Amino acid sequence: MRLVPTSPHRAGPPRSRTRAFTLVELLVVIGIIAIMIGILLPTLAKARNAANITKCLSNLRQVGMALKIYAHDNKDYALLGYRSQTYRGYTIHDGVNYTVLGPIYVAGFMKSPDVWYCPVQSDPLWQFDTAQNPWPPAGPHGKETRAGYTTRPVKNWLAAVWPPEIRNPPVTGPIVQEGGCVKLTKMKSRVIMTDTTGVINNSGWRIPFLPHKTSLNVLLGDCSARTVAYDKAINAKINKINTQTTTLPVTELLNPTDPTNPGLWDLYDQNTR
Repeated sequence: MRLVPTSPHRAGPPRSRTRAFTLVELLVVIGIIAIMIGILLPTLAKARNAANITKCLSNLRQVGMALKIYAHDNKDYALLGYRSQTYRGYTIHDGVNYTVLGPIYVAGFMKSPDVWYCPVQSDPLWQFDTAQNPWPPAGPHGKETRAGYTTRPVKNWLAAVWPPEIRNPPVTGPIVQEGGCVKLTKMKSRVIMTDTTGVINNSGWRIPFLPHKTSLNVLLGDCSARTVAYDKAINAKINKINTQTTTLPVTELLNPTDPTNPGLWDLYDQNTR
């Protein structure tokens, strides 16, 4: 019997050839992906911004609790006001002294200092622990340390110190205790702190203080926090403040005795009622 050699390859069904994408098809797919990314990124950015604004509200509530505890330990006096310039109500340490919010740090009520800063804030002057705004205060850097929130401008703390032991270096001679600032229990329905910041001085230098662009978060005296939209009156007042080239009168910020010409903080109060 004669053996017939067989082929090493078995016969089978014909194989289908895999069809590769053409260059045009690849470009179309890449273009579709790019369009989808372009659509999704603004949505994601808005969602992230909204989450940070919510976190800012939470931060303000925690700050409010620190203010409340401090006031409870100091005959209900809250540390509200500014240092020298009428909108510098954010100062913790001015490079020489603890002032405005400084006593709260000295008293140990800034356990989580990052909550004193708005996560939406893009200016490093009011961000936590930056080269322009170092932490902790009164360190070897010799620079001013600012909080990311500003207090109601009810008192100028440049020369008035409360409590007396917070000045650094200590004051020599007799200590005059001025009785604090304002009773916190009398401020329940008033805005005592906001996430607005800025520098306003008599040389005409302005730094806009609108981190949220179209809204701001506020803390009331009862330690509740709310979001307030910029209405026409608030926008007009802010634009006036930002374009003013002379010394800023405190009445532009707080003017409760003249309802026909409310200050910026009076407008904040009106928008929370």
